[in-house]
Order: sequence, then structure tokens, then C-alpha cells
Amino acid sequence: MERNIAPTVVPPPSPRQGPLVQDSLET
Repeated sequence: MERNIAPTVVPPPSPRQGPLVQDSLET
């Protein structure tokens, strides 16, 4: 369980969900 969340919810969703969600709401 911890191995599936570390490499799947740490590198991609961390830096991608941040700027991607703010850019979509701001524009």
C-alpha cells in the first residue's frame, strides 16, 4: 500500500496537480 502511493502520489500529482489546477481556474 505504501509503495503504490509513494511513486504514484509523490512525483506526478504533486507538481502537476498544483500548477495545472490553478492555470485552468485562472484562465
